[in-house]
Amino acid sequence: MSAQPVGLVDIGSNSVVLVVARADALGWQVLERVKRSARLGAYIDDSGALSLAGVERLRLALRELIDRARLWNVPLRLTATASLRNVSNGVDLAQQLGSEFGAAIEILSDQQEAGAAFLGVWDAERRPLEPLVVVDVGGGSAEVAWGSQGHMDGWLSIPLGGVRLSSLQAGADPVEPIHVAAMKAVIADQLDDLQVQAPDHRTALACSGSIRRLCALAGRDDQTLSRAELDELVERLARAGSRAERLAMPGMDPDRVDVLLPAALIHQALAHRYRWDSYRLSAGGLRWGLLCGALNAAHPGH
Repeated sequence: MSAQPVGLVDIGSNSVVLVVARADALGWQVLERVKRSARLGAYIDDSGALSLAGVERLRLALRELIDRARLWNVPLRLTATASLRNVSNGVDLAQQLGSEFGAAIEILSDQQEAGAAFLGVWDAERRPLEPLVVVDVGGGSAEVAWGSQGHMDGWLSIPLGGVRLSSLQAGADPVEPIHVAAMKAVIADQLDDLQVQAPDHRTALACSGSIRRLCALAGRDDQTLSRAELDELVERLARAGSRAERLAMPGMDPDRVDVLLPAALIHQALAHRYRWDSYRLSAGGLRWGLLCGALNAAHPGH
């Protein structure tokens, strides 16, 4: 028998997404999904706070999505990742907006975010026994988690995602080699500073919208992207330079045209650093894992 539906509002650095879904034998049956592109990671001011314009974009998105969720009369979980975790006024905003809308907003730690992505992929992959490496490159941060049998043995996180890293382009059009070099240098510095290293693994399971779009650009219907193919894609995106040229690339998503090269650079750096041969897109991921948590909270013992 299918469980009762649950709702999730995921506040990310690139978008705010509502998902209402019901768990069944095949995973999650999505009853409604609404996405609003807020691009919060681009609205961080010089003090490290989410700017007034960013706060208003978030407020408008939340008002619409919470109202829509309440039409379903389902248990609702609101979570924020690097969008509020990595800004100086994030905690205050979560309290202020949560009070305004009568719904608590939970700011996930980087470990919680990595754990939810790992759980979501493991569950979507039919709970395999063999070890998994899971990669989630979002708008404001990137997490890698690894483990087996549903248990996360280790994780790492860097405060860089497609939106956050794109700020180094400084709105340039076209994007010049100097911008690409700056992004690569920042990624390398973040990886060098890590105190933990991800394991070697032939294939890493990726679960972000950016890797889905990269597979589409590469024409890979099997949703697998080798490291060599990723290298070639990064070169194509860097050579395209102008926004118009990138928009003209077959398979490009207009909502990701400004952040796909930065996200690809992060995927590329991780694959080379940890010697992964390829990425394979998983149907699971952060929201799948968060839905599992919402279901367990609403229906203990499920």
